[in-house]
Amino acid sequence: MVKLKCDYCGNKLEVEAFNGGDIIYCPVCYKGKLIPIEEQPVQIEGKMREFDTGATRDNNEGNKLDDGKNRLDLIPPDCTEGIGLVLTFGANKYAPYNWASGIKYSKIIAAIKRHLLAMEKGEDVDKESGLLHADHLACNTAFLQTYMRRKKYEEFDDRFNYGELK
Repeated sequence: MVKLKCDYCGNKLEVEAFNGGDIIYCPVCYKGKLIPIEEQPVQIEGKMREFDTGATRDNNEGNKLDDGKNRLDLIPPDCTEGIGLVLTFGANKYAPYNWASGIKYSKIIAAIKRHLLAMEKGEDVDKESGLLHADHLACNTAFLQTYMRRKKYEEFDDRFNYGELK
C-alpha cells in the first residue's frame, strides 16, 4: 500500500499501487493532486517549497476563498458540449437565441417527453439532428430552468393545472 496526501487540502488515503507518473486528483477537494507522503514539500523560510526531488516552487500562491460558491466545475463537460450542439443545431434551424424570445412551457414539456419516450424505447440518437436525445432533453430542461428563474417568461407558462380536476 502507498500512502498519499493531497497537496492542496491535506486529505490522506492509501492506494494499492502508485506509478510516480500518475496524476490522481483528490476525491475530497478535487483541486489538489495526490502525492506520496514521503515526497511532501517542506517549507523553506516561508517563501519556497522544496520537494525530495530537489525541485523548489514559489510558495507565494494566492488564496481564493470560494467555499459555498456554485461548483460549476462539477458539471460534466459532455453535458455542456451536448447542450451546445443542440443549441448550434437550433441556431442553424431557427436563429441564434431563438429560445430567448420565449416558448410556451407546454411545447417545451412536450419536446422533453418525446425525447424521453424515444430514450425509453431504446433510441439514443434523434433522427432529425443526429444528436443524442439526452442532449435535446437537457437543452429543453435548461430552457425551462431559465424561464422559471426569470419573471420575464411568466407569460409563457401555459401548463395545464391538473390540480383543478376533480
